[in-house]
Amino acid sequence: MKIHCAVIFFAGVAASKLALAYSPPVSVPARLQSPSAEVRQELREVTAKMLGMNTVVLAEDTLTRASQFVFARTPRIDASGQLLQGRVIEQVQVFHLVLREDGCWLTYRDKQNKDQQAKLSLAKCVPE
Repeated sequence: MKIHCAVIFFAGVAASKLALAYSPPVSVPARLQSPSAEVRQELREVTAKMLGMNTVVLAEDTLTRASQFVFARTPRIDASGQLLQGRVIEQVQVFHLVLREDGCWLTYRDKQNKDQQAKLSLAKCVPE
């Protein structure tokens, strides 16, 4: 009986250590700190890759005043200014910048509800 209890205790300790080893990184909302042209280029490239696009256009102050930004595709219009498809039915995409122990990370939940994340290796961030 004593051996059985020791095995259960050991298994519980091992399980708790295993859970700690696989706990998600601590993330806090962050803003870019004085982003250079190279950082803004990296942000555009990472955003485009997450969206499955070749390129994207982002404002120069993206993620400098807030920890998130919304990306919406520019609707296509005809010569008279009317929407080609009649209306925009695509949802906007929300991106978040978080600061972790190892740097700045851009996170995004795609249309299939899958989380994507990428480290911005050139960026310096400050907590929001």
